[in-house]
Amino acid sequence: MKSIIKVVGILFGLIIIIFAAVVFYISTLDPNEYKSLIAEKFQEENGRSLTIDGDIVITLYPWLGLEVSGVTVGNAPGFSDTAFLHADNAMLRIKLLPLLRKQYEIDTVRLYGLSLNMEKNQAGVTNWEDLTEQSAEGGQSG
Repeated sequence: MKSIIKVVGILFGLIIIIFAAVVFYISTLDPNEYKSLIAEKFQEENGRSLTIDGDIVITLYPWLGLEVSGVTVGNAPGFSDTAFLHADNAMLRIKLLPLLRKQYEIDTVRLYGLSLNMEKNQAGVTNWEDLTEQSAEGGQSG
């Protein structure tokens, strides 16, 4: 009986140590170091440029939050050089615990100082169509 208690105590201690290590890693992680990687991945996925001029701030509990200052999304190819979207500040918060069940409960989506440039070319194509097509394809296959 004492050996079972000892094993459970050791396992509990290891879980606490691992949890503390993960919390320490996340709390010391600087998302601003990954701005260029984020921009590259955005370019690969959407074919548009992404510029983040300000800081990226991440919060963990009770909401997984992301706040970005000075975000600019470039226009689609074949349209004007004006940015498609610029926001002085953008914030997204999602509940943390439902993510463990693969559920998304979004609390907040805020865009401050939003400037949105929506265009239609001579062929009748809009500069946001490529974004909605990708979303629809992802929704159908998922």
